Amino acid sequence: MNKRRFKLFLGIFFLFTLFSTAVYAQGNPFDVIFRAVERIGPLYAKYFYAIDCIMYAVILIGAAQYALNQQFEGRGGKAVIIGLGSSLAIAASYFEYRQGASGFKLIGNLAPAAVILTLILFMFLFYRLFTNLGANGRVAGMLMFSIGFFYINSQFPQIGAWAISKGDWLAFVWAILEAMAIIMFVWGIIELIAMFVKASGVGGGISSMFSPRDRTADTTRTAPTTARDEVAPPSTEREEPEYDIKRPGFIEAFVTDLRNNPLAGVDVIAIGASAGVPRQWAFWRRRSPFWREETGDDGRAVIKVPSGNLRVEANGRGWKFYDLTCANVKTTFVIVEAGQTTTIAIRMRKDETQPNPHIINVETQQGNTRDENQYHFVGRID
Repeated sequence: MNKRRFKLFLGIFFLFTLFSTAVYAQGNPFDVIFRAVERIGPLYAKYFYAIDCIMYAVILIGAAQYALNQQFEGRGGKAVIIGLGSSLAIAASYFEYRQGASGFKLIGNLAPAAVILTLILFMFLFYRLFTNLGANGRVAGMLMFSIGFFYINSQFPQIGAWAISKGDWLAFVWAILEAMAIIMFVWGIIELIAMFVKASGVGGGISSMFSPRDRTADTTRTAPTTARDEVAPPSTEREEPEYDIKRPGFIEAFVTDLRNNPLAGVDVIAIGASAGVPRQWAFWRRRSPFWREETGDDGRAVIKVPSGNLRVEANGRGWKFYDLTCANVKTTFVIVEAGQTTTIAIRMRKDETQPNPHIINVETQQGNTRDENQYHFVGRID
């Protein structure tokens, strides 16, 4: 079993244990932690101008950076963006001041919607957490529903009391929801534990307990005998490779900066990972083969790659990957047909953390800065 997954699972189990223990404790262990912010409401009521000004600055500077990032590059451009966002934040705060204490308040007026937004974000966080752990959408949805229901019931017990006091159908529906939340939570936890056990090569999910299956089928794999066989690593039941090494195609990449100037010496990398695997988890689950080619003076690179779904990245000293466009659609995955050429456009932005962020020469390129131990290096397909 992957050590990082095991540690993350232990952390989640520890949090559930901590919260369940705190319910039965005579003293609340969180009193000391949250005592410093227990008067945050009166503090906002007294100094809402300053607090709203800070929030306006964070929101407007972020919006200005998102909208004007291509027009204002470098440190000077960042200064312009920060100045514009700060000016708008001060203007918005002055508007609040002109309205008076009974007028518009940024945070104060969002109080009714904040509860709903917090609940939605809270449930979305747990859904992404469980799916990134490897759970399928059904298991993640069950856990998300049960945890969200428990959260509402604990934070707003008046809702449950009101539903029960009405009796008849409303009380019956509330009781059904409570039963579903408990069943889904237990079912989801069992599925999650079974997923970790299955990752270590033993067992399956809770549904497999009631259906026979051949548990020796996965133990008869034949070891690869050639370098070509190692291109497609053994896949799990949930994650099949989506490329075909025996039917190659081509990727024609044009790499430019944000002003459409061609960049030479940039590595264009096609990675053989499944399209459904998130970027941050693909290399954690298994090692992936990749194919690489450097751009010429015209910013063009042609790579012979397997057909199928491939993720494409670009890497160059002094430059960072910005976006990729294929068929007028921004994406990170491309579909390569056998014997066909797929044309893509890649834009890079300057990396100010590295020296000399200019167009580089192919002969002086230091190579890919990515840790190549994460991959099976394949090289070009002959």
